Amino acid sequence: MRLLALALLALLVSSRAPAAETAAERLARIRAGFEELESEHAGLEAAIDDLVRVRFLAGPTLLRLGEAIAVRVEARAQRAPNAVVDVLQNCYDDHPRRHARRLRWRSAGEGRYVGTLRWRPPAAGSYFLQWQCDAGGDVPVFTRPFAVTTGRSLVLILNSTSHREPRPEPDFHALRLPFSYWGEGMLFGRRWTAEAWARFSRNARQYGDDAGVMIFLGGQYLPGDQTMLCDEPPEVRREVLRLFRRLWRMHRFPGDVEGLYTYGLSNAVAREARQEGYRLLGALCADQNWADGPFRINHWGMPARPYFVAPDDFRRAGPGGPAAMVGVQQCARQTMLCRDFNCVFAFEAGIAYALDQYHGVDSSGPVDDRRLAREARFLDCLLESAGQTGAPLMASCGFEFNGVWPDTAALNRRFMEILARRARDPRLVFSTAVAAAAYLRRHARRLPETALYLTDMFDGLTYSGKPAIYPDTVEIENHELRAIFRDGEALPVAQYDYRTPWSYPDWGNEGIPRKPNGYLVPDTDDRFRVTPRILDTRGFRVAVRDLGGDLEVTVDAPRRQERLAIAVWDAPAWLPARPVLRGARRWTLVTGRAGSRRCGILIADVRPGANRIRVSAHAPAEGGPSPWR
Repeated sequence: MRLLALALLALLVSSRAPAAETAAERLARIRAGFEELESEHAGLEAAIDDLVRVRFLAGPTLLRLGEAIAVRVEARAQRAPNAVVDVLQNCYDDHPRRHARRLRWRSAGEGRYVGTLRWRPPAAGSYFLQWQCDAGGDVPVFTRPFAVTTGRSLVLILNSTSHREPRPEPDFHALRLPFSYWGEGMLFGRRWTAEAWARFSRNARQYGDDAGVMIFLGGQYLPGDQTMLCDEPPEVRREVLRLFRRLWRMHRFPGDVEGLYTYGLSNAVAREARQEGYRLLGALCADQNWADGPFRINHWGMPARPYFVAPDDFRRAGPGGPAAMVGVQQCARQTMLCRDFNCVFAFEAGIAYALDQYHGVDSSGPVDDRRLAREARFLDCLLESAGQTGAPLMASCGFEFNGVWPDTAALNRRFMEILARRARDPRLVFSTAVAAAAYLRRHARRLPETALYLTDMFDGLTYSGKPAIYPDTVEIENHELRAIFRDGEALPVAQYDYRTPWSYPDWGNEGIPRKPNGYLVPDTDDRFRVTPRILDTRGFRVAVRDLGGDLEVTVDAPRRQERLAIAVWDAPAWLPARPVLRGARRWTLVTGRAGSRRCGILIADVRPGANRIRVSAHAPAEGGPSPWR
C-alpha cells in the first residue's frame, strides 16, 4: 500500500508540473532577444558607421618563409589617408629592425579609399606592423603581430580564457602578443549608444585579436538557461549558430566569425556548425572525458595538435584541404600525465599555482620566474621537439584564472614576459587559432607529422594520484595514428588509429570504472575498453639488439597488425637520422634532453608469429644475401 500511495503521489505531482518548453517556444524566445538587439542596432547604424570608419585587414598572420603578407585598408575619408606602414622585424628584441612600407591608395568613389600593400618578410621570426590612422573613427593606430615559420619552428597558439577582472587582454596588447579569446554576451545587455556596439569589436579591429563565438550553456542565448547546446533540438542549434553569425557582422568585426568555442560538443553540433559556415572548433580539451560540472567535456582521444576535423567524429583526424574544419586545443597537456592522472597538468600560465590553490597548498612568495619554472621547462621540451619532422610544431597555451586567486593575474603577465623574451629566438613564434588553422589549410592536405620527447614537468607533485616522478615519454602523431611510449618500453601505452571510423558514441564509457571526480581509473586494463579504442598490445613481444652497424628488432605478434608503432630507446650513435630499413615502413628519429638522447620510432606491418626488422646504417652490398624481411 505504501508503494502504491507513493506512486499515486508521484503521478499527481507530475500531472501538475509545467509542460516542457517546445522547440518552437524556445526558438521564439531566442528570436525575440535577437530582434530587440536588431531594433536597437537599426536606429544606431549611421552612428556606428561614423565610428567604424576604417576596415583594416592583414594576412596571413602565420606565414611560411617565402610567403607574403597582404595589407588592405578600406577607409571613408576626404582624401587618401596616411600611406606609411611600419613593420618591426624581430619585434621582441630590444632594438627591432624597422621596415617602412607604403600603401598604394586608390579612390573607390563617394569618399571611399582602398589602400593595398604586399610584402615578403626576409626571414623567419616574429614581426609587428602598425599604421597610424588619420581618417578618423574610434581607432587611432592599427596594429597586427604576425610570424614567419620554417620546419624548425614552434608555433605557440595563445588563448585568453579568463573572464574576471583584471582581464589579461591589456597585457597581451602591451607585449605585442597575438591571441584568441571567447566572445561572450552578444545577445545580452542593452546597447544604447553606437560606442557600445563598436566597443564589442574594437580590440579585434584595432589589434587583430581573434574572437570566436562562445556557447557553453544556453545562458549564452537565453538568460539563466543551463541547457547544453548539444542537448537542444536540431532546429534550435542551427538557429542559434546562424544568429550569432549575424550578430558578428552587426558588431562590425573585421571579418566573418570562424571559431565556435564550446565544451559539450557532439558530432551533430560539429556537423551543423560546419554547415553554417564555422571553420574552427576551439576550447578543445585533449584527452578529457569526465563530469566537468555542467559542461560534460567529452574530448577523449582527439589529436594533441591542431588537426583537420573528420566528418564522422569531431574527435578524429580527417582529410584536410582549403575547405576543411580545423580543431584547436585550448592548451597543450603533458600527454601521459593527463591520461593517467588529472587533465589539469597543462601548459597554462600559473597552472602549478592554481593546482596548489585547489589542494590547499601554500603558494605564498614573490611572483618571479621561479614560480613559473614548470611552464618554462615545458616550453624547453617543446622547443627541443620542434623540427623533428620537418613541419612546424603547433601547441596551445591558455591564460586563465585571472581574478580567481590574488596572484594569478601577475603570474599570467609574468609568463607572457617570459614568452616574449624567449621569442627573440626566431624558432619560437606565436599565432591565433584562426591563423594556425588557415596555415594548415594552405600547406597541408592531412595532419602533419609531429614527434615529441617530454620529460616529467611536474616532478615532485604527488596529488591527484600522480607519483612523484613519471618516466620520460616519446610521442608521434600524423594523419594515420598517434602513439605514445613510456621510457624504455618498445610498445605504445596508447596508440590511436585515425584511418578507421571510431563508431564513437557522443557520450559513452559509462561502464568504465571512475574516480569520485569522474576521471577514469588509471593503469588498469579498462584503458583498452575506453572509446575510442586504443591498440590492445597485450600478447605482443618486442626485442631490440644492437649488432654494430645494424639494429635487429624482433616482433612476436599474436595477430596481424598494420602500422604498429615501435620505440627504440637510446638509439646508437652510429645510426643515421635516415637509416636503411628492411621489414618496416619507416623510421622517425626523436631527440630529447637538449639533443643528448636519441630515440627512434618504427612503423611496421606485422603478421602473426615472428617478424624481423632491420635498421641499418648502410644498404647491404648489391647481390648479397638478405635474410631480413
